[in-house]
Amino acid sequence: MSFIKRQRHPITKAITLYWAQLLVNFFWPIVFFRFEWYWISISVILLLDVLALITTIWFYKIKKSGGVPDDPISTLDSLCYIFEYWNCSIELMFRAHEKREVGY
Repeated sequence: MSFIKRQRHPITKAITLYWAQLLVNFFWPIVFFRFEWYWISISVILLLDVLALITTIWFYKIKKSGGVPDDPISTLDSLCYIFEYWNCSIELMFRAHEKREVGY
């Protein structure tokens, strides 16, 4: 009796990774704002970044233009957005930590 391993189509893998990314993206604000677990929320964001990278690679394997920006300006714009997002997230985290220490 032989077992045949079924190969999943690359689109199925990419869509599954995309849904995993959306699920992690859903839980990030809950961890950050509701529970105020700041260091765990940073690890959730890092997981989200890794999932986004892997998802982009899988979509690129399916269609070479998928997941790749059309021009360098959009790439720079995306990088600026990411850096600004990280800056705001870290600033919010430290402000919340200061409020907790002062006792507001």
